[in-house]
Amino acid sequence: MPQQKNPAEDTVDILVVEDSPIQAEHIKHLLEQNNYSVTVADTGEHALAFLGKRKPALIISDIIMPEMNGFELCRRIKANENSNDIPVILLTTLSDSGDVLEGLACGADNFITKPYSEKYFLKHVEQAIANRALQKSGRANIATEILFWGKRRVITITAEKQQMLTLLISTYEAAVQRNSELLQTQDELRSLNEHLEDLVNQRTAALSTEITERKRAEEVMRESEERYRALFESINDAVFVQYAEGDSSPGCFVQVNNVACQRLGYTREEMLGLTSRDITTPEEYKRLLGKREKFMSKGDIINETVHVTRDGRQIPVESSVRIFNYLGKQAAISISRDITERKQAADREKLARDVLNLMNYSKGASDTVRDILNLVKKNTGFEAVGIRLREGDDFPHYATNGFSDDFVLAERYLCSHNEAGEVLRDAQGKPILECMCGNILCGRTNPTLPFFTEGGSFWTNSTTELLASTTEKDRQGRTRNRCNSEGYESVALIPLRSDSEIIGLLQLNDRRRNQFNPEIIRFFEGLGSSIGIALSRMRAEAAVWGALERLHRVTGSVINVIVMAVESRDYYTAGHQKRVSDLARAIASEMGLPSQQVEGIRIAGVVHDLGKISIPAEILSMPRKLNEIEYNLVKMHSKNGYDILREVDFDWPVAQMVYQHHERLDGSGYPRGLKGDDIILEARIIGVADVVEAMASHRPYRPALGIETALEEIAGQRGVLYDPIAVDACLRLFREKGYQFLKS
Repeated sequence: MPQQKNPAEDTVDILVVEDSPIQAEHIKHLLEQNNYSVTVADTGEHALAFLGKRKPALIISDIIMPEMNGFELCRRIKANENSNDIPVILLTTLSDSGDVLEGLACGADNFITKPYSEKYFLKHVEQAIANRALQKSGRANIATEILFWGKRRVITITAEKQQMLTLLISTYEAAVQRNSELLQTQDELRSLNEHLEDLVNQRTAALSTEITERKRAEEVMRESEERYRALFESINDAVFVQYAEGDSSPGCFVQVNNVACQRLGYTREEMLGLTSRDITTPEEYKRLLGKREKFMSKGDIINETVHVTRDGRQIPVESSVRIFNYLGKQAAISISRDITERKQAADREKLARDVLNLMNYSKGASDTVRDILNLVKKNTGFEAVGIRLREGDDFPHYATNGFSDDFVLAERYLCSHNEAGEVLRDAQGKPILECMCGNILCGRTNPTLPFFTEGGSFWTNSTTELLASTTEKDRQGRTRNRCNSEGYESVALIPLRSDSEIIGLLQLNDRRRNQFNPEIIRFFEGLGSSIGIALSRMRAEAAVWGALERLHRVTGSVINVIVMAVESRDYYTAGHQKRVSDLARAIASEMGLPSQQVEGIRIAGVVHDLGKISIPAEILSMPRKLNEIEYNLVKMHSKNGYDILREVDFDWPVAQMVYQHHERLDGSGYPRGLKGDDIILEARIIGVADVVEAMASHRPYRPALGIETALEEIAGQRGVLYDPIAVDACLRLFREKGYQFLKS
């Protein structure tokens, strides 16, 4: 059945019909290397079945195939209205001129003669696809009688005009090429005949015939081997052929191409003494053995693995392996593509995604920087990484990972100092920063030099060679050379930018050479810009939050002063507001409200009786029950508190909480007689806490009623006077979770 491949949306689909696995594999790889999407069918029947499901842009078919030849396949394709517009190229040796007539009769669009060069092959593929748009003028259906090789034949030509022209041109090209080959062959035969004539004079006719046949056979074999070798070596991926000898002892390689030798660092003779076990890691070989049974039963497999070079480097590859018969024995051919760049690109993409996630969700700049360095070191394998950020005039290390303590201490600061210890400054008053780090942070770079980039970065794969081949003038100033003295050969310094300002740098060090390339540096320059913007934002947010925290502390202090002023006028209720505030906070948390809303309820609880400051102290401490006039005066404290607080710009509706905390669900509360949801949730919570605390505490006109009496009150009036959810939360706090009032 066809081996299907899901094509990308921007590629051209091509169906290849070829019963030879090696020829099919070669054509498939050649087309895929030129961005075509390829499906292979090994018989004409399988090809027709595929066309019933999908419609390719082009069909390339061998002529000589079992069961159904290429002419019959083409005839059926052109007879089907759903596929007759698909160009068909036939692969042929063109050894029989009747092939041209058969091609015209079956409607073929083009011939490609074997053997062919890649350039010749791809040219005909491109022409066939390009000419498809021109074949819209109608299909010929011409029956004509011709005399061909002494016989009269009636041929019905189904090809379109463009097809006939293309077919005849390709036939002419093939004929020209064949004629050139024939002329060369004639010269060779003429020379051979002259030689044979000399031999005939010396040997018998029988011996002469035997020698001639032998030489002809050898020539055919040599040409066949040369064609095979040319095909084998033209593949740009590494190709290995080995016998499958046993379950755990693979045979040695019997064929490898030049790409395989160059990639792994062996000569061809050395490679032919190795097995697949010798060019991978023990872990990978064990993993691949686990797939052997499935591979042997299926006959082919595609998987990602690792090749190990002669010097120990590991190269990730994607291998396509297929079982075939080689010189009468079962063998496996493996075509392996180096996917190092693809892997590195995927790793960089994952690193960028992880770093961006950290910057979006991290708690603060310090944690973010440490986590970023951990990710960079883990994903790249660099020995040491660090970030410098501005601190006053200097850019000390903000965090490092992998550098020694001595290195960090010696390189912590970059500012130049005079003998008095003062920071040296330039003509503009800016501090003079030393070393290559200082160059990057001050923008002292020259992109015309190979170790600087247009993005303002520095990188080298050998600090030793750099120092030996450049001057301090080339390096834009005095360098301390501590990286080199510590053995670091590969060094990269990437500026961290926030808009156009450089706020720091990312440093990447490794004692191994050749750890960087331009693509890696460009990646880290892009990442550095994102890190710089994020860190600037975090620092700005930290400054804002610090200011808010200081403001909250000041606000809290002012509120505490007000509370103390209120409670100083009412000895018996001292601590009441704080206890109500704490209970209201606990109820709100138990209800699962957001932390910011809980904080607003706590603040309002602390000042909910602020309005009592305008009520005479003798009324507040009256040792008897208040009369109606006195009680109405006390009830004004909610409105008084609202009037005091309504102009204060809180983050929460504190003034409304104070105003409504004596309202009740049934409208029996005061001062406005609000009902149900007209009372804000925060006020309903404070109201429950206020009742429980007041009943449980001593008052000048009565002793404390106790916490159980208070809880029975809110439970009995649940949903009538008091919010049911707040009541349930309050009951759980006292009866299940052991809540206790704050002590005065």
